[in-house]
Amino acid sequence: MTNLVIGVDLDGTLAQYSGFVNAEHIGPPNPNMARLIRTLFDQGHIVCVWTTRATYLVRKWLDEVGLADCVDYVNESPYPTDDRKCSFDFYIGDEAISYKGDSDAVLRELERHPHWRPLTGIMDSFEPDRGFASGPPLLYHQGVGRRYVDMFEHEYRKLWQGRKLQRRAFLTICSHAKPYSKSYIHTSIRRALHQRSFLNDTDYVHISNAGLIPSEAETLYPFCAYDWDGTKCTAEDTRYHMQALERRLHDWFIEYGGRYERVVCYLREGGNTCNVMQKLAHRYKMDLMMAIPSIPLEYAALPDPDDCLADPGNLQILKGIL
Repeated sequence: MTNLVIGVDLDGTLAQYSGFVNAEHIGPPNPNMARLIRTLFDQGHIVCVWTTRATYLVRKWLDEVGLADCVDYVNESPYPTDDRKCSFDFYIGDEAISYKGDSDAVLRELERHPHWRPLTGIMDSFEPDRGFASGPPLLYHQGVGRRYVDMFEHEYRKLWQGRKLQRRAFLTICSHAKPYSKSYIHTSIRRALHQRSFLNDTDYVHISNAGLIPSEAETLYPFCAYDWDGTKCTAEDTRYHMQALERRLHDWFIEYGGRYERVVCYLREGGNTCNVMQKLAHRYKMDLMMAIPSIPLEYAALPDPDDCLADPGNLQILKGIL
């Protein structure tokens, strides 16, 4: 049987819904849908909750109602796309309208819908999320140096405290593009992992200047708003960055690495991160699976040589060790 990627709406489908209360309020689970997604998950299908709700609130709700173990993704899909819109084989939702070539039938269905409004009054039906949108714009952090590296320390470590770990960990680089999962590099890597059925039950972790960032935190502040400006980096900046990188990786492996069944690293040969990882693996006799791509000539002259991680040949090397 083919494993399908199935998107499921939250309010009115997986969760009971009788109207907006506040941004943090999610109704109790719909028992029939809870049984359905558990059945789909047990059959080997990939279950993705796709909703306008904040991802961290949905994850908290899934934990509270005992459904976290049968949901693979929240507001995400293993299928790569060119934009933020997720791709699924099927989508289950209370307000989904099927189009089968008859536009008049779609219009009649829309007009029967309780949320239908004349176009001129459509904004009247939206309830603003004032609790999360009333503050000033978030600061975008760009820079280099000791202070820049240190400013993320507390936030990234807090991400891991008490966090439920998956069976495996996959460690790789970050990217200039935000969010990471929609970048050229990571859509390519994710496709390769999905093809090998490795993406499920795996913590996809980005080794960045802001720390070790789990992929589900890629849209959280401040991790969605930083950019190390290498053009302004001095020799002293580089030394401190390397020291911080080594310390963070050491601490992560001591605290979390041994709790995974398997840790796979996918890094570029000769890069700072790869050099540190190899040094630690040798020093502490770490049993790591490492895919270390070569740099094909066409990537060597690019502004970001890490693009070689998306090279088809290097992705075959990766798939060969999974």
